[in-house]
Formats: sequence, structure tokens, C-alpha cells
Amino acid sequence: AASSLFARISHTATSGESITEDVTSVLSFSSLLAMPIFFGAIVIADDLMITLYGTDYSEAGILLIGIALYRVIRSQTSPLKSVVKGLDRPDFTLYLSTIVLVVNVILGIVLLLEFGAIGVVGATVFAEVVRYVGLVWFLRRERPDLRFVPRPVLEQVAAGAIMCLVVTAALSLVDLSPLVEVPLALAVGAGSYAVILLGVSKYHRSLVRRLLSGLH
Repeated sequence: AASSLFARISHTATSGESITEDVTSVLSFSSLLAMPIFFGAIVIADDLMITLYGTDYSEAGILLIGIALYRVIRSQTSPLKSVVKGLDRPDFTLYLSTIVLVVNVILGIVLLLEFGAIGVVGATVFAEVVRYVGLVWFLRRERPDLRFVPRPVLEQVAAGAIMCLVVTAALSLVDLSPLVEVPLALAVGAGSYAVILLGVSKYHRSLVRRLLSGLH
């Protein structure tokens, strides 16, 4: 989506047309999968790590949660970076990437010495937040009409949060080994997220209809 957005923004901006619809459209679905993965990781990260790598990694779930959070932020910064490039300002993305790299390295070293591996993940998440803030600041100045948090993104957050509660409640009703709990949690999570999102969001129902019609 980000790569196609770059070409579309470049063409639209050159012709003097508004880029708002294109940007909003991509931002609306770019976090569609990253959001439930993050909320799901909050619930089953520890059990998932035990299932995949054994009990020695029982406390590594926090790393998975941090990485999932990074992917959520990244799913928004990647399209925004393409928008900036499409507006013919690769110089700004270069400056911003340099700042992000410096922040990531310096903060990563400090937090690594203080907190270990989780410090590195924390530094990466913080650096990506810096990138997001920088991109939003630049685009607000260049294109004040842009919306950076479309309604579908808020609906995904709400559906992910409710899904998190549903999976937690479901797992509290059973006492199973991680080998059984993880697939169960994944099935309940995926199903509840889809049902909730389609139930509350007209946008996502329309998106599914378009996808299904494209398969025929």
C-alpha cells in the first residue's frame, strides 16, 4: 500500500488535486492486521513463546508485545513516509530517518545496559514514535486538510481492545496447557475481532464486499 501510495500521491500532487482521500484510504486499512496482533500479544505472548521456544523463554512475552506495538506504529509511519516522498520531499525523510537512527542507537545502548533486551525494544518503539510525530508535524504544515487518525483506525483499536477482553475471559474459563490454549486463543481472537469489527464498522463491511467481489 505504501509503495503504490507514493506513485499515486506524486501524480495527484503534481496535477494540483487533493491527496486527502488517497491518504485517508490507505491509513484506514494499513493497521488492519497489526492491531489485533498487538492486542492478541498482550493476552497470549508468554504462552506463545513457551509453545514455540520452551519454558526458558517464558518471560520473553514482553518482547513480543513491544515488537507488535512497533508494527502498529510502523503500519502508520510507512504510508506517511510515502506521502512525504510523493510530495517530492525525500530530503525531509532523510533528515528524519537520521534523527530516528541516532535516537534509536543512543537510547538503545542506554536502555540495554539498564534493562537488557526489553530496553532495545523500548528504544525501537520510541524511535518509531519520533518518526511518526515528525511525519505528522511536516504533513500538517504542508497539507493542513489531512486526517491522520481516520475513523476506521479507531474502530480497529476498539475491536482489538474488546477482542483482548473476550480472549482473556475465554481463557479464564478453561485450564489447559499452552499447547492447547494458544490455538484456542488465536481462533477466539481472530473470530471475535472480525465479528466485532464488521459489526460496528460500515467501512470494513464495505471493504470486505469489495474484496469478495474482486474474487469473482
